[in-house]
Amino acid sequence: MKNWKLKKLIVICLCALPFFWILFHFLLCKLLSGVETQQVQFNTLKDTIDTVGIVVRDEFVIEDSGTDKKNLKYLFSDGEKIAKNDVLAEIYSTKNEAETSYKIDEINNEIEILERLNSSRYNISKGVNFINNEINDFIKNLLISLGDSKILESSKYKKKLIYLLSEKQIIMGKDINLNERIENLKAEKNKLLASTPKRTSSITVPESGDFISSTDGYEKIIDYKTVPISRFENFDFESISSNNLKNNTLGKIVKSETWYAVCQINSQDAQKVHINQEAKINVPSSDFAFDLPCKIESISKNSKEGYVMVISCDYMNKELALMRKENFKVNLGEYSGLKIKKSAIHNYSGENGVFKSGVYVKSGGYLKFKQVNPIFVQSSEVICSYNSEQSLDEKYLQPGDFIIVSGTDLYENKKLV
Repeated sequence: MKNWKLKKLIVICLCALPFFWILFHFLLCKLLSGVETQQVQFNTLKDTIDTVGIVVRDEFVIEDSGTDKKNLKYLFSDGEKIAKNDVLAEIYSTKNEAETSYKIDEINNEIEILERLNSSRYNISKGVNFINNEINDFIKNLLISLGDSKILESSKYKKKLIYLLSEKQIIMGKDINLNERIENLKAEKNKLLASTPKRTSSITVPESGDFISSTDGYEKIIDYKTVPISRFENFDFESISSNNLKNNTLGKIVKSETWYAVCQINSQDAQKVHINQEAKINVPSSDFAFDLPCKIESISKNSKEGYVMVISCDYMNKELALMRKENFKVNLGEYSGLKIKKSAIHNYSGENGVFKSGVYVKSGGYLKFKQVNPIFVQSSEVICSYNSEQSLDEKYLQPGDFIIVSGTDLYENKKLV
């Protein structure tokens, strides 16, 4: 039994010996050669600035000290366009009366859906899987809108869901009596109409633009009209707060599609930008603010040992209309080419004293020096140009080459262990 265990141990050691020999040889070669390599690949780097900024919009705040917001029935949802002198909301005596009016509208919508579905029930060609995906998407949107207390928006999602669910029943062959449901809804509607008083008055808006039902108190902190020409020498990003929030606001109108981001940047980033430079702006926290075209309007020195950069953007939607103090990622440009580590580049004086750059490449156990042309430099990585002419040049760096990113005593034709 002991001899068997000994033989087993010997066999295991003999099997593991080649592996340890290869590992030892690799580590020994690495130590003796004293170099670290990187395989060159074609890639893209973005020149970005990460910053915090305050969004400034051309906003008209709707105020009415004599109206309780709970008694309103809004006729527009957040982000909807509204024209000057349009009726924004109807005023009722109590909150319950306003909610009843919303309920009547929901019943009217459902009746409209069922009547439309009843007339086209024999012409439906959708599959069950397709309609299930549609239902799931609208349920998600409905839950989000309900969580945000967006009554008008959630009403639209409910309307579509009712249609899809009824449509699914028809596709699956169920004999649903739409006429009976329609008659029941009409009876419920007539009952509500008989017990609900009419609206007492309405609210019109004196400005046109995108309606937002909420305010955050930042609307008047920075003057929209003077943003592009302001110097912001004493602007303090840390102390800015929502100190103008009032209880009698019924919402606001975003009058212009153009908005500004007043951003704080350091001196290094300030050197990279210039006035009228085009860029793209991203808001990492939003799925709807991605690569929006923008322009650098101004750059000014701030007393807080930094700089203030003002960016303008001409895109507007509901999500953008709700942004205020945000983290921004400003993309100044994208550079494509051969991506290498900055530590791999060696500078030298070429023909006629022209300053050039190059890297050492492993070639058949020896070092070979190849030229590169850096076009974008980050803290640790560099993008080098690579065009059709350079792809045919044997003296220029090529994709797949193994370059030396660290090492000592490097020179042309040096033999590697």
